[in-house]
Parts: sequence; C-alpha cells; structure tokens
Amino acid sequence: ADIATLKNKGGEILIAPSDAFLELISHYAKSYNLPLLISLENSFEALNSGALAYELGQNFVENAFENTRLVRFMEVSRALQIPMLLDKVNSVATLKLIKAFNDLGAKLQAQTPLSHLILDESVYEDYEPRFKIAPPLRDKESQNALKEALKNNEIAMLTSLHVFKNSNAELFEESAFGCESIEDAFSVAYTFLVQKKVISFQQLIKVMATNQARFLKLNAGEVKENQLANLMIVDLNAQTRVDNKNSPFYGLELYGEVQRMILKGQTTFIKENACKKS
Repeated sequence: ADIATLKNKGGEILIAPSDAFLELISHYAKSYNLPLLISLENSFEALNSGALAYELGQNFVENAFENTRLVRFMEVSRALQIPMLLDKVNSVATLKLIKAFNDLGAKLQAQTPLSHLILDESVYEDYEPRFKIAPPLRDKESQNALKEALKNNEIAMLTSLHVFKNSNAELFEESAFGCESIEDAFSVAYTFLVQKKVISFQQLIKVMATNQARFLKLNAGEVKENQLANLMIVDLNAQTRVDNKNSPFYGLELYGEVQRMILKGQTTFIKENACKKS
C-alpha cells in the first residue's frame, strides 16, 4: 500500500541500497510497473585491491567480490523482466556481465561516475582528502577501458556521484568519503569527454539527460514541443575554474560554463552577469 501511495504521488522509481530485501523489492517493482535503481551501499575502503593499495598501506576493496551481489539483481531482471539501472558501475567486468545478461533477455543499463572516467588511482599518491571517493578510483588501464565502453554505448548514463564531504580533515585517513561535484559536472564532462573527442556533444546530452528521462518515462530530456521545459543554458566557450576544495576536480580549468537553469519553465539558477531576459 505504501508503494502504491508513492507511485500515485508521482514516484517514478524504487531504489535498492542492498540485496537484503531483493525478493520483496522485486515483487513491488513488478506489481507496480516501476524500474529499479540498484545503488548498493559502498564498502568504504579507500582504494581498490592492487599494487598501489599495498604500496600506500591503505585498506582496499577486494575486486574478486565486487559483482557477487549485482549478479543476483541481474538474474532477477532477466527472470522477471524488470528494468534496472545499475549505479556506480566502474569496472569492465561489470559491463561484460551486463551485456551477457542482456543477451539472455535482461533489461539492464549501466550508470558510471564521471570521476572514474576523468581520474585514475594515481592521484592517491598525494594523499589528498578530496580524492577519497566511494567507490574508489581505478588504475589507468581500467579508466581507459571505461572510456572505450562509453564511446561504444555500453554505458547508458553518467552520474556526478555527488556526496557532501562532511569533513575538513587535512589527513587522507581521517577524511570522510565524499564527492562534491554536481555543480561542475557538465563542464567537466564537456571538457574531458567532448573536447578530447572521447564522445560527441550529442552523445553527452544522451548520457547526461535524454537516457535518464527515457528510463524514468519522463516527458523531458529533449528540447521538443510539448515536453517539459527543463533546460540548462551554457556558454561552451566560457572558461571556469573549480574552486570547491572538496571537489576531486579542484583547480581544473574547464570549458562550458552553466549560465542558467530552468525547471518546468521557471528559472531556478542564473549566473551573475548572465543575460536575465526570460
């Protein structure tokens, strides 16, 4: 009854933070024709397993076990035909599993953190707290493989992975996990993915807006007659610098400055000195 009420009030999706209630949440998703966002809780280890983790003496995520819980959801998607978006996908192994299950009839899509396409684990060598992200960054080879997957349309959506970093600790070990990046997400993606010719500008729009709207069956995601006027106006030639010291992108010079945000036809943000005409 609670799920029915949520849907009637405009709820568009169910979120699964763990596989503890997999059968129950899958039953609700199937019964109420709702997609599932699989956003599993992080293990909150600082690095992925590998040579660098040993070298720096940091706790690490054991990669051998990272997909064991996700596979359960993948099989449920195949068996019950429930559309699922797998969040925070950052390994090629996971992408291969998604493809294999989709070939068997599952309805799976991958959403990858922007940070994992732009940065690699070598930044941990400086022990800067702003890089303490969950899930942790991967090595350069894995980062390049993710870029190829994005280019080949194996990644449907990008996420800023925005999490408020509730800490001002100066030591990496004492710092909280977090990724304050949503305000610069478009500029980062445009600068490092479009300008560097990893993907086209049209593909960037798809993975940051259109595909999300389609997955949620929203009347948005495109500039089109009779669609909601949820818009972002940017100056692609304008440069901006990331000044948030808790952002993993702090100090970077970026192109593509956001000038104005419009939600349902109403301006919700306008940059100082930007054109203020409606």
